[in-house]
Amino acid sequence: MLGMMHMGVLRRQMHFGVITTIEVGAMLAGAVAGIGLAMRGAGYWALVWQQVVIWAWQSAASFLLCRWRPSRASASAIRDPAVRG
Repeated sequence: MLGMMHMGVLRRQMHFGVITTIEVGAMLAGAVAGIGLAMRGAGYWALVWQQVVIWAWQSAASFLLCRWRPSRASASAIRDPAVRG
């Protein structure tokens, strides 16, 4: 998932309400897509697209709702013990 780092930052900052909103929204979007495609005769591809929609929703929403953006590491950040873990 492309938003894995953003979800990790949200978890570390304990924004559990935001995480829940992202995950519930993704499940609802996936269910709508899966059911809609199944009703139109997509067969097992409805399940595939359901998972794709869930993944895309989680990635996009986590990127939009998390303030952290990747940047180049500076020398001071590398020496910071909080950054190194």
